[in-house]
Amino acid sequence: MKRINELLPKAMKSLKGSGLLEKEDTAIPKEYDGYVASFAPSVITAGLKATLSFYTDNHKSSPKRVKILNLLYAIYKQQYNRLQGNDLLSIALDTNAADERQLRKDLIDCAIALKLVMRNFEQIDAEPKNQNPAQP
Repeated sequence: MKRINELLPKAMKSLKGSGLLEKEDTAIPKEYDGYVASFAPSVITAGLKATLSFYTDNHKSSPKRVKILNLLYAIYKQQYNRLQGNDLLSIALDTNAADERQLRKDLIDCAIALKLVMRNFEQIDAEPKNQNPAQP
């Protein structure tokens, strides 16, 4: 837990500087909370490289999961900065087995810290739902 506690201020700083917060920095779209919550289980079950590949959705017109990777990258660079690269996927693809194990552990810790700081913000729907749909 000590490692996570050390990451919390870095995670908060990265989140506040990310542009993901809404409503005068008091809320975050709940989809991002889901992406962070599923990151560590995905790394454990599918593997680091597969998870990073899945989360790197730059090809979409409005990238979403990659924003979480960008946050994790910012936290990783502030705390560890053990491996060099422009993004997490390229770092993971260029590592040996020992470095990949350490990167995996570091990123799971970063994801836990990010998930914990996200709990300080209201979770909102990305698009408002129609509360009273018209009946035909």
